[in-house]
Amino acid sequence: MDDLQPGNVSTRLARRGLLLLVVIVALVLAGGMWLAIHTYTSCFDALEMFSATWQTHDMLHLYMYNHNGEWPENWDDLRPYFAMTNGGYGAPDLAWVRERVGVEFGFDPIAFASSAKHHDGQLRMLYLADGGDNGEVQDANDRLRAFILSRATAQAGDGEGRRK
Repeated sequence: MDDLQPGNVSTRLARRGLLLLVVIVALVLAGGMWLAIHTYTSCFDALEMFSATWQTHDMLHLYMYNHNGEWPENWDDLRPYFAMTNGGYGAPDLAWVRERVGVEFGFDPIAFASSAKHHDGQLRMLYLADGGDNGEVQDANDRLRAFILSRATAQAGDGEGRRK
C-alpha cells in the first residue's frame, strides 16, 4: 500500500513523463538526421548526374568536332577526351561517368541529319544509365542535335560553294 502514497504516485508519473520526453526527443533527432542525410545524398546525386551528363556531352561534341562529324563507336573512342573535359567536372575516371550516363553508340549522325527525324526533339543520343530522364539529359541531347544539324548545313553549304 505504500506505492499508493501521494509522493510515490507523483514520482512514478514524473519518471514516465521524463521517459516519454526522452523518447520523443530521440525520435525527433533521428528524423532530423534522416532528413539531413537524405537531403545531402539527393543534392550530391543530382550534382553527379549533372556533371556526368554534361561531361559526356562535351566528350561527344569534341569527338565529332575532331573527327569530321563522325560518331564514336564506343567509350574507348571517348577516352582521350575525358582528361580534356574533366577540368570543370572533377570526375574520378571514365568508369565513374559510364556508371551514370549511357551513349547510343549505334547512332549515325549523317543519316540523322539527312532524315526527317531531326525535327523530332525526342532523340536520345545520351541517356541516364539507370533508365531515368531529366531536363539536363534532354538539354544535352538537344545541343548535340543542334550541333549535328548545323555541321551538316555548313558542310552542305561548303559543297554548294565548290560547285559554283
